Amino acid sequence: MTPLKLNQLDGIWFATATGVTSPQALREWADVLANLAPGPSGEPQLVAIDCGAMTGSLEMPDVFEVGCYFAATLRGKARVAIYQIPASWVNQRFGEDVVVNRGLNLKIFTDKAGAVAWLLGSK
Repeated sequence: MTPLKLNQLDGIWFATATGVTSPQALREWADVLANLAPGPSGEPQLVAIDCGAMTGSLEMPDVFEVGCYFAATLRGKARVAIYQIPASWVNQRFGEDVVVNRGLNLKIFTDKAGAVAWLLGSK
């Protein structure tokens, strides 16, 4: 499993991902995030994932499959912001489109500040 370190601060779950990018690792992230308890009123959790320490990339079919899994697993359970993605993630915008088109509220950012601002704008 690719490590996913979680810390909660000011109503946002901050996840730091390290290791090699793989479809299995990203599916495991979705499973971990899906098990976070809902907010006090049952609202989806706010999650910011820092991918700056990740290596490797996914081929287009893997991006599609992982995007579908993320959406099916987290839809209605989390609002997800991903930031500091590796330069090797060349298909990230396609993956974002796959997830969003399947109903998961997810957006990719270049920095943490943009990700946090977007998440907090949802309140």
